[in-house]
Amino acid sequence: MQRVLIVDDEETIAFAAARYLATRGFEVEMATSEGDAERLLSSRDYDALVVDLRLGSEGDEGFRLIELARRLMPSIAVVLITAYGAPAVEARARELAVDSLIKKPATLAHLAEVLTASTVGEPRDGA
Repeated sequence: MQRVLIVDDEETIAFAAARYLATRGFEVEMATSEGDAERLLSSRDYDALVVDLRLGSEGDEGFRLIELARRLMPSIAVVLITAYGAPAVEARARELAVDSLIKKPATLAHLAEVLTASTVGEPRDGA
């Protein structure tokens, strides 16, 4: 079973994604703030991180969490979700080696497909 951390400041979105992915066989935890996500990333190992780009007023909190996740778990699969698909966002995602960039709105089925393709059969550090 693949362990996934979902981070979105909109609790209803995070909760819906977590429930859906759990029905698809993923072990899912969620965080609704940058601080909560930092604590979880620092204390547990994950196979994948699903993170919204904007978690607060600065607008790039998701990038900071990706940087932290990469430092702690270099082989973690990262899915960045954003409604702001500007070229600068896409360039920064490439710099951070994001595995997949999903533009909102996206279906939960698509997210599950992306995670399955990113995590199945690939051993992760600490797993």
